[in-house]
Amino acid sequence: MKIWQLSYFFAQEIFFFGQIKKMKKNSFAMIFTTVLLLSSCMTLTHTVGNGGTGQYKVHKRAVYAAFGLIPLKKVDSRQMANGAVNYTIQSKFTLMDFLIAIPALPFTVHTQTVIVSE
Repeated sequence: MKIWQLSYFFAQEIFFFGQIKKMKKNSFAMIFTTVLLLSSCMTLTHTVGNGGTGQYKVHKRAVYAAFGLIPLKKVDSRQMANGAVNYTIQSKFTLMDFLIAIPALPFTVHTQTVIVSE
């Protein structure tokens, strides 16, 4: 094999490796964007009695460690409803919860917003 053939071969390999590196970078950006946009889709709604009318709302944030296994700050929905018989509870993972979770990720801490409406 001649030197010019060898250098041509290595040039092709370097170009191919650069393409793979670029594809990995684009894939990571696409996955990160998808996770960011779909993070606020997690909502649980519970209706107590006939449900709330939405005139009176209370917002609180629950905090969990170990990815939700250990509660650090509990939220009591009955206390938030002030003894009402009919109310609605919404547990959400909002954009603010996502932004809080980014720096807290090494500590496996995440938050969840709880909204009680009467």
